[in-house]
Amino acid sequence: MIAERKLVVALLVIALGLALDATSALANTYSVCASGCTFTTIQSAVNFASSGDTINVHPGTYSEQVTVNKPLVLNGPQAGIDARDTSRTGLPATEAVLDGSGNGGKTPLDVTANNVTIDGFTVQGASNTSAFGTNILLGAGT
Repeated sequence: MIAERKLVVALLVIALGLALDATSALANTYSVCASGCTFTTIQSAVNFASSGDTINVHPGTYSEQVTVNKPLVLNGPQAGIDARDTSRTGLPATEAVLDGSGNGGKTPLDVTANNVTIDGFTVQGASNTSAFGTNILLGAGT
């Protein structure tokens, strides 16, 4: 009886592990850049992506208002590098700069979902006080 329970538990653990591996294998990675990538805007990549996908954004200036409404990973070219590191310039030659000044000063990044990772970006230019007036807006409960 005990041996049978151990076998059942072992099989359940194996099945759960396989299910988790299958879920992570379904995640896709998309690229955003001015030309030659899958997408030219971050928002179009977010709209297309499914929960759990990764979006890699190449250096450049992105003057748009991005709403992230599902669990995603957004990596800029400086992902993994501390923002205080002296190698970080904030310039579009080496960074993905999400700039609100080119979209009327609206909040460049609005996160309305849980489990969103944003790493390696410079976010600037929010000046429109009627559009939240902040560079990154985190929705309630996120």
